[in-house]
Amino acid sequence: MANPRFAIYDQPAADLAALGFDMVVIPLDPKLARVAKAAGLNVWVCTVTFPIPRGAGDVLAHDVYGVPRMWFRSGSPGLRATRERHLETIREALAVPEVDGFYLDGIRFAAPSSGVEAFLTRFRDETGDEARRLGYDFDRMREHTRLFGHEILGTLSGWERLAAADSSNEVWDQYPGAADWLAFRADFITEFVAENAGIASEAGKELGAYLYSPAFSRLVGQDYTRLREHLSVILPMIYRFGGWESVLVTEICSLIGRVPVAGDAEEACLVRTVLEFCGLASESDAESRRQLARGFAPGAVAHQTRRAAGLLDDSTRLVPIVKIEDDALVETVAGVEAAGAAGVSFFTSGGDDRDRAPEAATTSQTAFS
Repeated sequence: MANPRFAIYDQPAADLAALGFDMVVIPLDPKLARVAKAAGLNVWVCTVTFPIPRGAGDVLAHDVYGVPRMWFRSGSPGLRATRERHLETIREALAVPEVDGFYLDGIRFAAPSSGVEAFLTRFRDETGDEARRLGYDFDRMREHTRLFGHEILGTLSGWERLAAADSSNEVWDQYPGAADWLAFRADFITEFVAENAGIASEAGKELGAYLYSPAFSRLVGQDYTRLREHLSVILPMIYRFGGWESVLVTEICSLIGRVPVAGDAEEACLVRTVLEFCGLASESDAESRRQLARGFAPGAVAHQTRRAAGLLDDSTRLVPIVKIEDDALVETVAGVEAAGAAGVSFFTSGGDDRDRAPEAATTSQTAFS
């Protein structure tokens, strides 16, 4: 399985098929779909789920103060106009005969890496009606999320309470509106994925999704145990190094970055505490942001794959996506296989990455199934 830009733009589809790749993911382009299908590849389309239409005015997500916030080139998922734009795209894509399925990308809310202000969003005034329809107290949700952001996510003592098994429930009991906020986001994502699944089913085609790794999925509204009911394949984005959204290091450093600490000892405590909260304490011995920036070992990818596998059942294929530029690619892929994945997908940012296609194709007998 190959990343779209790698498979189509940087490498001829026929060459990829000859190497042993069995699938490509492309943008919505019928001509590219025909080329890939002619090469014998399984063809899936992927687009950003909540694009911002030109000239649409304020379609951004709003934070707890009502301030519009940008994240991942996306508009507010809660706006019906934003959702309808995507639904038109998936219908168009699945109408192309050569297209076998559709991958949802950005099917989530803002992550910590977009900034805490963007992360603490879903508070447009129009959202209140939907929240109340589902039985949530919207005003309490907004106030408690604001307090949670300052008093818990913004302090070392708050993180210590949140990460500790004997006090985490007390935190959520203290800020029930913040717990509702996370649940409200997950409700919407599940409902919208189900709507997409219905469209795919009517077209007789498959639906998959790029999801955050289990370490962060709850924070962005992605509940594996609910989404598995609507997806044929789930691709956790498990990037152990790098500097953009969804990368393990980036998300953790974003959570850490706004917490004031006094000296190395407090920084070490904060780093270990946030790692514990994310379930990654066993995968890193880092005690500073500088050490974290080096990235995780390949074992962290296997660790997150095992966690994902434990949240799925036999009805959904698990195909983690890893970086093809990984300098320990063979070890990383082997760990993913051993952790229960059905296959491996490769992400590339282009350029010299295309030269690694032959190596990626030989890392595993099951890497492209």
